[in-house]
Amino acid sequence: MEPDVKIFIEKLLKQYDEMCVTDKVFCFLQSDKELMHEYLILLDKYKRKGVNPVLGKEIKQHFKLNSFKQNQKPRSVLIQSFTELDDK
Repeated sequence: MEPDVKIFIEKLLKQYDEMCVTDKVFCFLQSDKELMHEYLILLDKYKRKGVNPVLGKEIKQHFKLNSFKQNQKPRSVLIQSFTELDDK
């Protein structure tokens, strides 16, 4: 993982510390002006495939969750689908 992507992800997850699924983290991200600005810079640099999948994996690990099922209807406009996570 690229160092600046890792730093960004740690910053985002530190500010969003409640148990949640990937879609909620992306909704939070798009509502935070500073984080969204950093995210857009990283997207420009690494494209979506270099940021979103890594972020999804880090969310899962950060909250110590397991994959549950694929969801094709996210509320966030930043993703097209996401894996729902749970603590079971």
